[in-house]
Amino acid sequence: MVTREYKKSIQCIIKQCYDLYVKSHTLHEKTLKVNNKYYNNLIKEYKKTISSLKKVTPNDKLMQQFHKSTKKELNKLTLKQIKENHNAFIKSYEQGLKFSLEQQKYNSKYFKKLRKFIPIYKQLLKEGKKEEYIYHKTFESFLFGLM
Repeated sequence: MVTREYKKSIQCIIKQCYDLYVKSHTLHEKTLKVNNKYYNNLIKEYKKTISSLKKVTPNDKLMQQFHKSTKKELNKLTLKQIKENHNAFIKSYEQGLKFSLEQQKYNSKYFKKLRKFIPIYKQLLKEGKKEEYIYHKTFESFLFGLM
């Protein structure tokens, strides 16, 4: 059901900034094409970093290296603190990896659906159906079944 406020907001977009609205959505569509490559590289780097971190063993030798530092905070670290920080660091990278994998999965689904709609959007723009275009863009993720 279309509310009066929704109609007013559409009219405001059409009168005030429709060209900018279309341009921003077109850029968004182009960006989604690049996102998959970005996430592939990010995921690869996360995995490489996690692997490197897991190879490091917090021990007395590592603690001695910290104590040689010119930073007072590092000089004061105990072996227990180093181990806790090391584990927390690995955990934070694993969370980043998990988030990136989820985001990549969502973006892939989104772009797969979007590719089917791009011709429809182009046709709406060509026919000058501004309200319908805005409606589709406003509720895009719902129309795609992703929300």
